[in-house]
Amino acid sequence: MSQFANRPDFALVSQIVSEMNFFKVFDHMVRMKLLFIGEHGLFTPGETIITVEELEAQVLVVLSGLVQVVVVDEEVGAEFHRMVLYPGDSLG
Repeated sequence: MSQFANRPDFALVSQIVSEMNFFKVFDHMVRMKLLFIGEHGLFTPGETIITVEELEAQVLVVLSGLVQVVVVDEEVGAEFHRMVLYPGDSLG
């Protein structure tokens, strides 16, 4: 875990998640382990972050920015905008 702790953004991410409802229920050590095993990424507008199938085995936690949840019905060729997630929100 020490390699992760040396990342320049670790202190910021640690501070942000300690204030989020999703992470508040965990003690400091569990939060650090979740940060260590989690994937962090920056995403561009319109990019698919996670699919419905992946939600069964993953959790998405928004650290900053906004995430629009869209369901695509390929059968009718339509997109349905379900919700917007804000920093601290989680899905999955």
